[in-house]
Amino acid sequence: MKKIFTSILFACCSLISMAQQLSFVADGKTLESGSKYISDKVEISPLPPLGTKYLFDSGVSLKAEKEGNVIVSLESKAGDIEFCSLDGSCINVAPGETKEKKGAVKAASEQDLLIHYNTGFIPEENPVRTAEVVITAWYEDAPEEKISLNIVMSNDPQVTAIEAVETASAHITFADGSLVYQFAKAGQHTLSVYSLSGEKVMQQVLEGESGKIFLPLHQGVYVYTVNDGTACPAKGKILVK
Repeated sequence: MKKIFTSILFACCSLISMAQQLSFVADGKTLESGSKYISDKVEISPLPPLGTKYLFDSGVSLKAEKEGNVIVSLESKAGDIEFCSLDGSCINVAPGETKEKKGAVKAASEQDLLIHYNTGFIPEENPVRTAEVVITAWYEDAPEEKISLNIVMSNDPQVTAIEAVETASAHITFADGSLVYQFAKAGQHTLSVYSLSGEKVMQQVLEGESGKIFLPLHQGVYVYTVNDGTACPAKGKILVK
């Protein structure tokens, strides 16, 4: 059995998590409510002649600050999803379906939501699969304080090759040598690009609320930040082919 565990994060930190009793966490980082998280965590199980099975793991946990009953709603946008957290049972959520689970959480606790996408055995070689879900969580006694997260689980290089930021307040993508950005409002945003060794290779102010700039980068992998003066700048990774 071959296991590959890597992940791609689309939200470096939450801008509003300080005020929330519930939050989503992945790779040790708090995700902003309303953001998108892409995971390529996958367990690969070949079984000839049936084919190969891919079990994708969202890698997302639910962090609770207080004790109480929590409700988690899961909507499948694409893919047959298995949801096994909270109450000790597993439910299946088909594309287009929305299902809820309820369970008790302890104060200052964090538990894996156990959201998986199981492809079953696929006869073709090197299949590409993508699933997408939207999860919403809230305390039973505080439905007005809901948090949500869009999760994409995939082994498609077009989906996972580029690590970027897509939060409720910023949307940044990179393709064909250009970076496209859109912010919730115009402000002072500074883009800094670094090599994997930590050397800064370029820095530029991103003008306006949205725009597109060409990045004169050589082939390779780079890390970038977009800083608007907050304690948690947006961070991501760029793959230049």
